[in-house]
Amino acid sequence: MKSKEEYQNEINMEIGSQLNNPIFTGKVYGNPMVEGKDVKCTLITFETGCINSYHIHHGSEQTIICVGGRGCYQEEGKEAVEMRPGDSKLFWKMHMDKTEFEVEYYNSYIQF
Repeated sequence: MKSKEEYQNEINMEIGSQLNNPIFTGKVYGNPMVEGKDVKCTLITFETGCINSYHIHHGSEQTIICVGGRGCYQEEGKEAVEMRPGDSKLFWKMHMDKTEFEVEYYNSYIQF
């Protein structure tokens, strides 16, 4: 299993500090990368086994780009879809993100 430092070196980005939010099960980290009037970009990193409960982004869509590890997302009423580095998804409605693979220790997304 990779250490936090090894993983950060692999993706060439700091994963940031641990986020405390009741929608997360497990350890999740956030690193704000860009924040402006009309755009916000954050690196979100989930440790293996984390679940981000179903939620919705009111008044905006969300794009996620997988930059490291493996994970999956699931839109309400649909099957879960695996994501690997380079995969992206635009969300318009409620969804859930989860990291359920044991192969990688971390799984990171850039979230717009």
